[in-house]
Amino acid sequence: MAASPEAITKAILSGALQKANDAVHADQIHDWDYAVNAYVASCELLGQVIGRIEAGSEDWNRINNINPSSCD
Repeated sequence: MAASPEAITKAILSGALQKANDAVHADQIHDWDYAVNAYVASCELLGQVIGRIEAGSEDWNRINNINPSSCD
């Protein structure tokens, strides 16, 4: 049985949050290369989620407004 679209989106968001947490930890221990890579990975995962959600929907707006400048 295939996972529902909502379950897939939730899994991607969970991965993005984990990568963001990893990046924060790496920042704290001054592992800049790992931190940057983890931030980029988190932003890429958030981009995947945004691509899966209908533009203009409440979920899309909430995710898109997390902190767009961080993912530029």
